[in-house]
Amino acid sequence: MTTGRTMFRLRSAKPLPLRHCRRPFTVSSITRTTTANNEKRPEKTYQWMDGVESLEQYKPGGYYPANLADEMHNQRYCILHKLGFGSFSTVWLAHDQDEDRLVSLKLLRADAPRATAESKILQHLGTSHPGNPFFPSLLDEFVVESVNGSHHCLVTEALGPSIGAVIHESKDLHTGNLLFNMPGLENWTFEEVYQRFGGLDREEIIRIDGQPATPAAPKYAVRPPDPAALIRYCLTETCTVRLVDFGEACLPTAGELAREVNTAVRVASPEVLFKDAAAIGMPTDIWTLACTLYEIFGDHMLLESFMANADEIVVEMVRTLGKLPEPWWQMWGVRSKYFEEDGTFKTTPNASEERRIVDLKERVAKLIRGTDMTPDMELDEEESLVLVRMLGAMLRYEPSERATASELVSLLPPKW
Repeated sequence: MTTGRTMFRLRSAKPLPLRHCRRPFTVSSITRTTTANNEKRPEKTYQWMDGVESLEQYKPGGYYPANLADEMHNQRYCILHKLGFGSFSTVWLAHDQDEDRLVSLKLLRADAPRATAESKILQHLGTSHPGNPFFPSLLDEFVVESVNGSHHCLVTEALGPSIGAVIHESKDLHTGNLLFNMPGLENWTFEEVYQRFGGLDREEIIRIDGQPATPAAPKYAVRPPDPAALIRYCLTETCTVRLVDFGEACLPTAGELAREVNTAVRVASPEVLFKDAAAIGMPTDIWTLACTLYEIFGDHMLLESFMANADEIVVEMVRTLGKLPEPWWQMWGVRSKYFEEDGTFKTTPNASEERRIVDLKERVAKLIRGTDMTPDMELDEEESLVLVRMLGAMLRYEPSERATASELVSLLPPKW
């Protein structure tokens, strides 16, 4: 790469075929609200597009309308490609023209709650925290203006795809906040980026009413690279991982402990699913960690639901751990569809779920890897027993009974 403010010319890129996007959709009778029939739904502005962020959120208070080759923060950062997106941000690969390296730009929505919270967390983790090697380095931060408002931007080291995205090529996992730290990525040239990312998959944004696009939205929607193209750079002995996305994290030592969290339904603890604010605390993350560990070791979710339906997740909880404690059991309005009041399955099935108890030991025994895995990649008997003990200590209904992080470390075998 060359230093200085030299603008590069993007190669023309023919849009690739649309890829099926398997992002979880959440619906639950526990938390669902009903929209009145006479309530008018918001009018759509843009033609729907698969595999990109919600285009309707390019509006006042919404996403920053970033375009490829945009230069930001006194022309220091030049946007090369999209890395990903979420409900409150889009993430871009950019060239730091002062330091001549590739970095990640996380552009938050103008109305993002707690916009500066993540930078505070990263600053804290970047000091003397013992887990420092496993968190991204905060390199810079600034505020950028657009017609949609003021957007906070975090600059961190450039990282690869998530563990979940890579394994998703052959399995259905959701570990999207664990990213591969691909060796040498920050030094890739422009040509290497586009060659190894599989080119650019972009598509013109078109308004439904046929009117010209406004400055509120970018000219093109850009899809993140296909993780399959980057697998060879991730599954190496020198590749490590980073834990990212601390937008909703908090420092309990600073009295900021959150009482409302937006954890993905598939890995959410019962106190989150039942919105029991008084029970939410540090042990809430221990439950989520247990579900994530199971996903990493196995080929499926611990508590599975095809459409991330909270009721189906609770059914799997009861199948695995037994009857919910009060008051959650009484709060679960559809329990009688599946269970007797003592927590046993109803004898006359009226739903498609398999109606028998499956405890943690049996679930761990089902961690059968894909057919392309060699025997030395399987969990041996000792490792299986360790995993059962760990999960059992973490997946307790009562938050105060769950193991702490330090207690879990003591359970880890040396080879882990």
